[in-house]
Amino acid sequence: MILIFFELEIAKQFSDEKNFQRFRCYPRTGLLLSYINYDKFFLGSSYSASYFLQPIYRLGNRWSASLRGIVGLSYLTNPYDSVTNKQNQSYSGHINAFLQLGAGFSYNVSNRISISTAANFFHQKIVWLFPAQNHAVLHPQYFVHK
Repeated sequence: MILIFFELEIAKQFSDEKNFQRFRCYPRTGLLLSYINYDKFFLGSSYSASYFLQPIYRLGNRWSASLRGIVGLSYLTNPYDSVTNKQNQSYSGHINAFLQLGAGFSYNVSNRISISTAANFFHQKIVWLFPAQNHAVLHPQYFVHK
């Protein structure tokens, strides 16, 4: 399986003394636009717009650690349908909540260049806007127990 993932991030890094004194870190906030192709025709793709908050903690002159929380909405292209898409047992609505948690480390090579690594966990949860049309209402947790 080849997962295709693109992400556009617009961020602001707060590095002033006032924010450091207030939060004891250097917070970073911003907006994300992302696209995921799940590489299975019955799963389709997702488009997400979300907001993130990422406190960054210095661990010395060159090292830093960060935590990252993201919340937003996703549009998924091919939800479960009892007639046209029975194979998709993983989601049953077009609009879903997008949640992501992550942690990472950075090493500053210079004032303008750093090397970073991070681990992220993301989750898309059904938003119950139209429950009468949602597969999970008729068969609760069907996709989990199958």
